[in-house]
Amino acid sequence: NGLCFFGSFDHTFFAKSLDTGETVWTMTTGGKIMSGAGIDPIRGLVFFGSHDHLFYALNATTGEVVWSFEGDAGFKACPLVLENYVLVGCSDGYVYALDKDTGEEIWSFMDRGRVGQVLSTPALADGRIVFTTRSTQKEGSCFGMCVVPGSLYVLQGKHA
Repeated sequence: NGLCFFGSFDHTFFAKSLDTGETVWTMTTGGKIMSGAGIDPIRGLVFFGSHDHLFYALNATTGEVVWSFEGDAGFKACPLVLENYVLVGCSDGYVYALDKDTGEEIWSFMDRGRVGQVLSTPALADGRIVFTTRSTQKEGSCFGMCVVPGSLYVLQGKHA
């Protein structure tokens, strides 16, 4: 539809015209927006998360909220839009599969043995969902560039 979508640290989500650069609509959340947007052009929806603990589905043309889903922490990861649902990682350590039309949780996954923020965008490869976590456990201190321990997960079966 000739629009680009993005959020900002001032809590505003924007739809801008690719032709003119003008703002078509904005939507304000209760927290800063670090995630990129996922788009379903067939349903006319745009998806993104916010630090206000909500993951949003908006009408891409009007910016009206179609639904929102509440996690136990902020959403920083970019979503992956699939045929029937949208996948998104949350800072609460879960990856959520949400129905694109209703926002209802289809399933969620967290490795209870090693809780970490899911900051990566989930990927789909050979029928498997792949994502990484960032450990919340500090292993010493660091200055400048740090390597943070985490985990790589590959889900298959009912999850993919």
